[in-house]
Amino acid sequence: MKVLFIAGPSPATMFWAPPLATALRNAGHEVILATTAETGRIAEQMAIPFVTMTDRSLESLLSLERDGSPVAMPESVEDGVRFHGSWMARLAAASIDRLRELAAHWRPDVIVGGSQSYAAALLAAYLDVPYVRHTWDALEIPESNRYADEVLAPELTGLGRAALPDPDLILDVTPPSVGPPAFAPGTVHTRWIGTNLARAVEPWMLAPGDRRRICVTAGTRVAASESQEFLIGLARDLGDLDAEIVVAAPEDVAPAVREALPHLRVGWLPLEVLVPHCDLIVHHGGGSTSMNAMAAGTPQLVLSEWPLYRALWQRLADHGSAVVLTGAEEHATERVAKAVHQLLGDPSFGTRATALAGEIAALPGPADHLPRIEALAR
Repeated sequence: MKVLFIAGPSPATMFWAPPLATALRNAGHEVILATTAETGRIAEQMAIPFVTMTDRSLESLLSLERDGSPVAMPESVEDGVRFHGSWMARLAAASIDRLRELAAHWRPDVIVGGSQSYAAALLAAYLDVPYVRHTWDALEIPESNRYADEVLAPELTGLGRAALPDPDLILDVTPPSVGPPAFAPGTVHTRWIGTNLARAVEPWMLAPGDRRRICVTAGTRVAASESQEFLIGLARDLGDLDAEIVVAAPEDVAPAVREALPHLRVGWLPLEVLVPHCDLIVHHGGGSTSMNAMAAGTPQLVLSEWPLYRALWQRLADHGSAVVLTGAEEHATERVAKAVHQLLGDPSFGTRATALAGEIAALPGPADHLPRIEALAR
């Protein structure tokens, strides 16, 4: 069986793929990964044969329409839904020619794409082959699909379709207890397995420290200037605590943070290794960051300005394993300090976080889903 994975165009949209791709390769199937030229450096570390499907950068996809005109930045929640579906659809439009060229030489039996991977759905429509959607994290926005259909109308019209095809199978890493009220038909829950760029692990990351440890991160997908401001300000806000503060940051952001806070450990830290040995993680509302915390059983303080994802964060707060501050609240030092003290002082957050980690660990892993995927190709 030939299986084409379509991933990118950012680190967080890549890391879901290796566990399932490796399971398929270990079972004797052929696997090719398609991604953007910009994320090729990440694909190189995944040990999976890959091709690049477009030269368009993440920044251009976010800021420029298909015709090259500027994108209007979202102001309302519905604008955010449209924005999310539209830029991922622009990725599909920019990628489809190279993907079809690949298929002319190496025709996949099944296509696997990530959350809102409209390129996977579009190629599946062209080839009339089944496709699987594997969520990146728990932040999928299915309401954005209708806007993708609008952006891809020229391609869909040529296919005699009004909309992209639905996936034949959905593998969702969202733990059921913090998932939406109703999952999409065809959804099967799968275990989150954290992956990351390969870097040397330091011994201190592998065990708890002498003091309570708090990890602070802004993830990989925010602008460097925004990330620096967030991380430096937040780490300073937590400086009065009797705790070890470690800052996980991309290497283009880390130097400025190190200069401002030379006494802290700062850099690209593998969260799947580090977070299980933290007492708390404070973050910007990133999907992969949150999933790593859930899988590790680590309480979370989520500081999110993105109204688009508030439903998930509310479910996580209701679960009892996190405190969520949204809107202007996350800029208030006293609110952050109060939330940190609440999370560290109330053992129920740790208890609930541990229960959530147990739920994730009990879900079927990648190899358990191979029969489902193999059945699609028959």
